[in-house]
Amino acid sequence: MAKDFRRETPRTKNKPLSPLLSPWQIPVAGFLGLIFLGAFLLCAFPTPGGGHLSFIDALFMSTSATCVTGLSLIDIGTQLSGWGQLVLLAEIQLGGLGIMIISTVLLMMLGRGLSLRSRMLVQDTYTYGPTAQLHRVIKAVVLSTLVFETLGALLLFIRFSSQMNFQAAAVSSLFHAISAFCNAGFGLFADSFISYQADPLVNLTITGLIICGGIGFLVLYELANLRFHPGSLRHSWQHLSLHSKLVLTVTAVLLAGGTLFSWAANGTVPFRA
Repeated sequence: MAKDFRRETPRTKNKPLSPLLSPWQIPVAGFLGLIFLGAFLLCAFPTPGGGHLSFIDALFMSTSATCVTGLSLIDIGTQLSGWGQLVLLAEIQLGGLGIMIISTVLLMMLGRGLSLRSRMLVQDTYTYGPTAQLHRVIKAVVLSTLVFETLGALLLFIRFSSQMNFQAAAVSSLFHAISAFCNAGFGLFADSFISYQADPLVNLTITGLIICGGIGFLVLYELANLRFHPGSLRHSWQHLSLHSKLVLTVTAVLLAGGTLFSWAANGTVPFRA
């Protein structure tokens, strides 16, 4: 019998990260653990009035913060103590950052085990190819998040510091910057931002954080590394991936259309004194 000397490519099996959970179950378990931990902490810390949140209310608030939905059963600024607000803020940050990291990792995982043609398609669509190093991507996500949130907090502090004491201004600035960038929708003010509806600094800072956090890290990464050509914006646009083009186009259309519709429906002018 002739022996086959053709070189075979060894196949490596993906080992699970946990002996009990599959890779797809780990994020779900992590989110559930964060939700219930936050609920117990919210119940444990007394409210400013001396009472405690019921477990159902605390579980609802914890779920809403971790999943960054913005739904609230209470006035966060007056019915949660400083520790309770800190717990809620931590859940917003971990939930929002976790979603960003998980989505980035899943996009990278799409490039594994594919044909060369499929890999090139994934790389062109989502920027990162299968050769990208995972730890570098996660590090970039965390650093970019901190940069945007810090810059937003500093801009908000400029306005809040003229109306509050230093501690209240610092807390409000940091809380709303993180909440806006993570698209959480939570606020410490009883009237939301109605009192700042004519303030360009607050409006532009909050909307800028919401937009930058909403379009996602991959688009921000491409824009940061894109070499703009002043004489030809079309040439710069062509260097973006399909994913970034779709996100930027749809975002611009929705923002412009929604803004024009709001002005027409309410008959208002932005930043009118």
